[in-house]
Amino acid sequence: MSSSILIADDNATVRVLLVRLVRHARPEAHVVDVESGLASLEVAQRARPSVVLLDHGLPDIDGFLVLKSLKELVEAPYIIMITGDVALEEEALARGADEVWLKPMDIPQMLAHLSEILPAHHG
Repeated sequence: MSSSILIADDNATVRVLLVRLVRHARPEAHVVDVESGLASLEVAQRARPSVVLLDHGLPDIDGFLVLKSLKELVEAPYIIMITGDVALEEEALARGADEVWLKPMDIPQMLAHLSEILPAHHG
């Protein structure tokens, strides 16, 4: 079965970039992208993604609240928190993020890393 990946970011440009990166790393993956915390929780309940790329600064719900809710799912996904604030990196990891990506992101490095982690966390 192919991987299922959820991308939650309110910035359309970043979201499109992340979708392209995931599709390049794993063309067979089922990718769903949303722009809000509520939408990400709804999709996660329904689609059960194996990996979530989660922006910290969502417009409706704080990314940390989304992270907490996702980690409480029976089959919690692998969550990569994305933020432009280096001060939030440690807190995100302490709250349960599996890893943190800081903006601006190193595209070649992200692409290589996605190719490594997505096969290991397939749904």
